[in-house]
Parts: sequence; C-alpha cells; structure tokens
Amino acid sequence: MINLFNKEEYQREYRIKNKEKAKEYKRQYYIKNRKKIKEKRKRYYIENKEKIKERVKQYRIENREKVNRKKRQYYIDNPEKKREQDKKYNIENQGKIKRNRRKYYIKNREILIEKTKQWTIENSERRREYAKRYFSNNKEKRRVYINKWTNKKLKTDLKYNLNMKISHAIYLSLRKNKAGRTWESLTDYTLIDLIRRLNETMPVGYTWKDFLTGELHIDHIIPIGAFNFTRPEHTDFKRCWALSNLRLLPVKENLIKGANLDRPFQPALKI
Repeated sequence: MINLFNKEEYQREYRIKNKEKAKEYKRQYYIKNRKKIKEKRKRYYIENKEKIKERVKQYRIENREKVNRKKRQYYIDNPEKKREQDKKYNIENQGKIKRNRRKYYIKNREILIEKTKQWTIENSERRREYAKRYFSNNKEKRRVYINKWTNKKLKTDLKYNLNMKISHAIYLSLRKNKAGRTWESLTDYTLIDLIRRLNETMPVGYTWKDFLTGELHIDHIIPIGAFNFTRPEHTDFKRCWALSNLRLLPVKENLIKGANLDRPFQPALKI
C-alpha cells in the first residue's frame, strides 16, 4: 500500500528507475493530447508572460556558459534547420530587427566604429576578395542600387548635383583628357565659388529646387563648341569654364539658344 504522503517521492523514484518507460509514456500522451497541451501552454504563457520572461532572463544570466554551449551545439547539429528558422524570423520581424539594430548602433556607435576600423585593417585582403566576389556576382543588383542612390542624391543634394554635372561636362569637353584630376584644380575656382556665381544669375521666380528637378540648366554664355581646346592647359579651356561664362537658364530657353552666339567670338589657338 502506497503512503499518500509519500506519493510524489514514489513517483519521482519510479521515473528515475523507469526513465525510458516514463519518457515513452510522456511522448505517447503528448501525441494523443497535442492540441489540448498546446492550448494549455499558450493560455499559461499569456497569463504569465512577464513572469516567464523574467524567469528565463534570470536563468540565462545565472547559466550563461551553459546556455551558450547548448546554443553552439544546436547550431552545429542543425545547420539547415537553424538557417530556415533565422530566415523565417528575419522575414516576419524586419521592422523589429531594424529598430533594435538602430538602437544598438546609437548606444554603441563609437565602439562599433573603432571595431570596424580595426577589422578592416586586419582583414583588408579578405575584404577586397569578398567585395570583388560580391560585385562580380551581383552586377545587376549593384547597378540598380547605384542608379537609385545617384538619382535620389541628384534631386536632394545641390553640391553633389553641381559637382557631378560640372565634372562630367568638363570630362566630355576635354574628350577624356582629364587625367583623373578634379574639376576644381582645372578651373581654379571652388564649388562654393560656382554656387555663388550661379546664384547671382538665378532667373526671377526660380530657386535651387528647380535646378535639382531639372527645370534650370547651367548654360555657357559662349557655347563650348565655339572654343578651341582638348586639354586643360589650352587657353580656351580657361575661357570656356570661367565663372563669367556660366549662368543658369530655364531649360526651354537653353534648348532654344543651343550653340548659337549672340556676339562675335574669336577662339584661341591650341598652344
């Protein structure tokens, strides 16, 4: 006859002595009552959410090494399953992941920047190889991204817009003889000087926003085609790209004007 007061002790000893049998019984019970058990667990979790979270948190703090060891072993034993779980979680929690990463970056910005610098120095060759491989395998994706980024930048950043347009225009006017030099070093004035000059020629009723959206063009008062140069050392290059020869014009006026001269002009010899 089992002493009722020692029932729990008896059950514990029985499970120890009959470990496999007890395990199989639990498994069969779970299979038969899966839905019921899940509902019960779900209900318990909802009613005790904060309590469970705190308990789990405390357990992880007290058993950090054990938890990390089990995690690592699980990743080793179940690589495919883990990848699928991560993929599913990332898709379902994109917003949450972005917010958490942003918070973490703001909180640890200086540390992360220093770590990145150190990693870059120590893994320069590895980084180059990865970049080379990535660019080679993602040409179309990279092209789309760069185009999207450039178009956005051209519409929102005045200095970037001007810099790109002037650099490209000078490159074309020199017929590729720019030799890698910056346009500022070739024209002897800065981006700030250029902005100041163009601002002085801003047509009435227009703003820099119109320039960014393409409603205004940078016009050569004496057209590029009237000058005689192929290198920045040529006299006509300086005359062509002088600030006094640049202005802003509404796109329609600029297209009507084209390459026409409104006064006589004598190009220089290429010396």
